[in-house]
Amino acid sequence: MEKKAAIKALFELYEQQITELCLISKIELGDDVIVEIQRLKEIINSNQQDPKDIKYGLMVVDPNQEGEMLDIIHFVGYWEKPTKLDADSLRKELMTDEEFGLTEITHRLDILSAPDHIVEKYVKEIITSEEN
Repeated sequence: MEKKAAIKALFELYEQQITELCLISKIELGDDVIVEIQRLKEIINSNQQDPKDIKYGLMVVDPNQEGEMLDIIHFVGYWEKPTKLDADSLRKELMTDEEFGLTEITHRLDILSAPDHIVEKYVKEIITSEEN
């Protein structure tokens, strides 16, 4: 086993054990810990993953929007199926990061799993923007 693969396996084991301990003990991790875990996981995985390999996504929509079709306000792509922790982390980031311009309305936004055709559309946009 390569060193990087061993490190990844070790972290996955730690994550699994923490999740199980939290469930058994009925303990919740703090929001700041969840955000930091996600941030560190993104850093670890950023060098190893190619945008064209994104298979899943979360999309943010405003259910109060008028009309039949809801605009996707924000999209996040994932290489692995997103968890509730990912959705919670995304909501926390949208609530606190002024850069997105959604802090005032995040409480009413829906975070949904993106269907395959939406994921494919955004992956194409990401790849195109990286090429330019």
